[in-house]
Amino acid sequence: MSAYHRKSRNVIPPVTSLVRLPLRLVPPPLTALMLEQLLRRSLASLNDAGDLDFLDGRRLCVRVTDLELAWLISREHGRLRVLDPRLPAEATIAGKTRDLVLLASRREDPDTLFFQRRLVIEGDVEFGLQAKNLLDSLEWEALPPPLRWLLARAGELAAA
Repeated sequence: MSAYHRKSRNVIPPVTSLVRLPLRLVPPPLTALMLEQLLRRSLASLNDAGDLDFLDGRRLCVRVTDLELAWLISREHGRLRVLDPRLPAEATIAGKTRDLVLLASRREDPDTLFFQRRLVIEGDVEFGLQAKNLLDSLEWEALPPPLRWLLARAGELAAA
């Protein structure tokens, strides 16, 4: 591995340290509201098609291990909701920031991350795999353009 690649791989840990504090300072209800809006816009076509029905009344936790952040996602009355992460989850999908960014930006295959144990599914594995497969099937073009841009830039940084 070249010196450039060793240096650029070391960029993500300092970035996560810089991101952790501001994310922890945002009040959880505000974070939940922003994430709900983002999920609703990003997953609207899947929701309308019934692809999110498996989430009805169930709780899926997404945990970013190196940032010590977690979000509990559910679907109630046809609407995606972000709940208090202290509530019990039926399944948890967990990974480090870098790996989750690579997954979200389509730079890494979720199955590869799963089999390399960089993406962990705990609890009801079948439910967690449904969520992982849903993310994998999400059309890039269905995401709002600003989110696609942000994910592409973050993916470039994480892949470097």
